[in-house]
Amino acid sequence: MQPRLAIDSARLLADLGALAADSMEGRSFGTPGGARARALIADAFAEAGLAPLPPARGAVPAFVHPFEVS
Repeated sequence: MQPRLAIDSARLLADLGALAADSMEGRSFGTPGGARARALIADAFAEAGLAPLPPARGAVPAFVHPFEVS
């Protein structure tokens, strides 16, 4: 059985505040605010010790994978 991890409420509020900030510019696809949000989340994943998904066809392992929105 995996150990239960505690949730740091101060960190959670700080992260939510950062993602909801006006500086994120709405976090839409292809915007600088979206890129900042993506980087913040990827950094938090790495800091938490999560492993990125396996890369596709020789790409470097990463938390960010391209996809198309239609």
